[in-house]
Formats: sequence, structure tokens, C-alpha cells
Amino acid sequence: MGDRHAQDARSSHGRPAGHRAAQLCTLVQRIVQTEIQRGIADPRVRGMVTVIGVDPSADLEEATVRVSVLPAEFGPLAVQGLNHAAAHLRGPCWRGRACGRRPACVSCSTTP
Repeated sequence: MGDRHAQDARSSHGRPAGHRAAQLCTLVQRIVQTEIQRGIADPRVRGMVTVIGVDPSADLEEATVRVSVLPAEFGPLAVQGLNHAAAHLRGPCWRGRACGRRPACVSCSTTP
């Protein structure tokens, strides 16, 4: 019976399922997009950077933020700059209290 509850807590892809995970993803996506719009003081982050989605780990301790960068040639450098600014991006996620649990690690990647 315990196995069923553990299985129900995750989707078929091993990602957390449910309202709490969806709420966390939406919150992190909104906060990261706002911080990018306000400007990140890293010259590598340039071009049009859009947050496409957030992929949390199964325990909701880590989150990978998927971004799209236009023009595409700025993509790898922009992701390096965003990953360097990850500590700055985690701060606003911890200050909000809408979800209770926040990811301890936020990293960025481009969409293929």
C-alpha cells in the first residue's frame, strides 16, 4: 500500500505530480522571468531570454529552468551567465511564501 502512495506522488516521467509541484514551478518561472526582465548584471546574458518552463526534481529540492534565447548564438553564453547568477535567482524564490518549500538549487538550460 505504501508503494501505491509513492507511485501516485510522481507522474509517469518520475517528476513530482500534484498541485504543490505545479504551484512551485509556476512560482519559480514567474520569479526568474521577472528577475531577467529587471536585468542581470552579467554581459553574457543578452538577447531575448524567455523562460519556457521549470523542471523540478522528484523531491522538489532542485529545479532546472528551461530558457529560450534569441538570437540562438547567444544561447550558450546566456545560460552560463544565468547559471552564474543562480544564487541571485534563488534569493527571490526563498523570500516568497506562497509555496512553503523552495528549491535549494536552481540551474538553467536551453531548450533543444
